[in-house]
Amino acid sequence: MSFLSETNNFCENGYDIGESIIFKIKINLLLESTYIKIGVGVNNSLGERVTTLHTDYSEIFKKDKLLKGEYTVYCKIEGLNLKPGAYPIKLHLNAAGKEFILEPAFYLTIKDNFNFSKTTNHFHNGSVLCNQYWYE
Repeated sequence: MSFLSETNNFCENGYDIGESIIFKIKINLLLESTYIKIGVGVNNSLGERVTTLHTDYSEIFKKDKLLKGEYTVYCKIEGLNLKPGAYPIKLHLNAAGKEFILEPAFYLTIKDNFNFSKTTNHFHNGSVLCNQYWYE
């Protein structure tokens, strides 16, 4: 499993806040299966789930055919505005009647590209930054 940017590049120093991120997952099915599910959990530093990406929300494996061999699947996310930091990633795979879990599989790093640490003297609670407009 790896992360890619919108331009299909791995970013060693991390990804910008709100940048589109592509999860690239390679699997090798040694046994035939019609039942494949892949889940990716993005957690914060306290181990709390920020978001879940799952093949249940797509049609990718909802086919009535036997699968076996090597497959590469991609999941693109957009607009997930995480605060700067390192986010542990959980990978969960169900296939051929077996379950595999890697936690943490690796860490997703979000860069402080807007210098949030310089514009405020601390980070507020929460993991997700959202567009907000204050007015009178």
